[in-house]
Amino acid sequence: MALLILPAPARGTYFVDKAAATLVCDGPVCVTQANRSRLPELAPSGKEALRVLHDALGDKAPNSAREDTELRALGHPRELTGNVVLIDFGDPLIAHAAGAELTRLLVAQGLAPNCAPRTPWEDGGQVDIPAQSIAASWALGNRQFEPLQVPDTYAYSQGAWANAKAAWEKLTALPPVEQRSRIAQTHAAALSCKDELAALTGETSP
Repeated sequence: MALLILPAPARGTYFVDKAAATLVCDGPVCVTQANRSRLPELAPSGKEALRVLHDALGDKAPNSAREDTELRALGHPRELTGNVVLIDFGDPLIAHAAGAELTRLLVAQGLAPNCAPRTPWEDGGQVDIPAQSIAASWALGNRQFEPLQVPDTYAYSQGAWANAKAAWEKLTALPPVEQRSRIAQTHAAALSCKDELAALTGETSP
């Protein structure tokens, strides 16, 4: 009997077109050669997002934004780092965003990046969207909580968004110094794939 043996890791399964994967940059914002047509629109939003992130996180803020090119197996967590905003064009929220909406999404990714991938065939990062929405609303100085996507009508989703709104009200009732501390804790929690919403509400430490 013959057994078909397949390579286990993603690096053994996929092969990279090195020319297409070469990075093309406008200052601190980079995309692959394959997506260079997106750079003119992405660069202004990326630079503005980095400015907002610096105001929010100080020296802990990312200093660049680039397309996520890391190979990983389907469903495996993303490899996050605090010094770069990873841009996943497979994320339905980012795929067709532009202008202020794109800036907002990049701020959210910089403050509370989703550990679980959010591509249409994985859909793992939806749970992070409420916390990302709170963090982005805070960093952009919004007076009200603004969700990154329209909440659907499912009971579980409605409950999650109600919890997020309550967390927003709890956060914004704190003194400014404590608010900034909670955002920093949320950032650290996200990078460690821990509960961002709990960090925002002070229920747990990152």
